[in-house]
Amino acid sequence: MKTFCIVHPKYLFVENVDYFKDPNNKFIVGFQNFINIATEIKSKVLFSNELLGTFWRHPPWSDLEAAFSDPQIRESVMQQIFPFFSKHVDEEDIVDTSKLDPSDSDPNLSFFDEISIEETKRLITSTKKIEHSFFLSADKVNYKFSYNGKKLNIKSISSANEIDDQVESFKELWPKSKSEFENDMTNCINIYMKKNGIKERRTFTDNYSNGFKNDFLKAGNSFKDRIIEKISLRLSKDEKEAAEELGDEYIGQVKQRRFRVSDQYRIMYNYIDKNKNNFLFESFDTDHDKSLKKRN
Repeated sequence: MKTFCIVHPKYLFVENVDYFKDPNNKFIVGFQNFINIATEIKSKVLFSNELLGTFWRHPPWSDLEAAFSDPQIRESVMQQIFPFFSKHVDEEDIVDTSKLDPSDSDPNLSFFDEISIEETKRLITSTKKIEHSFFLSADKVNYKFSYNGKKLNIKSISSANEIDDQVESFKELWPKSKSEFENDMTNCINIYMKKNGIKERRTFTDNYSNGFKNDFLKAGNSFKDRIIEKISLRLSKDEKEAAEELGDEYIGQVKQRRFRVSDQYRIMYNYIDKNKNNFLFESFDTDHDKSLKKRN
């Protein structure tokens, strides 16, 4: 499942070159905020040809605008921007806005550059066909968008935490297919950890066998959130902590480890490196006794 975001033009363009001389670096801080949010929520950034072309013709690091108050911040932005765009802006996702009408917003979107704001409104209209999309507001205003009087589902945010706060259940974010499974599961795990104050995943990485993917996709809805919860907890603990808190144990008959999802059900997994940092989750299929019989 892809998540898309549209950014307020205020993140991308400045009205006056003197803004770069601001000792508080407001534009650069805002630009960095845009990069951080899109990176944190692992979102693709939607652009139109017009917006993207304008940005690259007049980027924040161009010679005309070289008078940053802090050269180190300017250098930091320059080093991040190309990798960011290569990862978060796909050519296939650049929107043809020529046949789209601008959306409406409450309150009204405003900016000194009318072309960029109209292009942004057309991009927002394009999200009618997108399941998960966000508008990155530059001024902490909670915009509500509509088109021809009908509400658009795109959500207005100004920080990544606002997405987490909206997630009461992961149902909309659950993996729906094998092709996007890893990305979707990682997104759910990251949100669970943030919502529950688990600040880091240490050095652990998670991988999923086709068997596990099949098991998860076929699992009852009552278990899917619990699976995400337990995997998140396992990835935040070392082996000793996992044994004490999750009942994590080694099963010699099948040369695998397992930990509890409930009194009946277990997740089976293996380490795929000597440092025990990389996990391959093998199955979530039946209660643990049946799992052992299947593997003997």
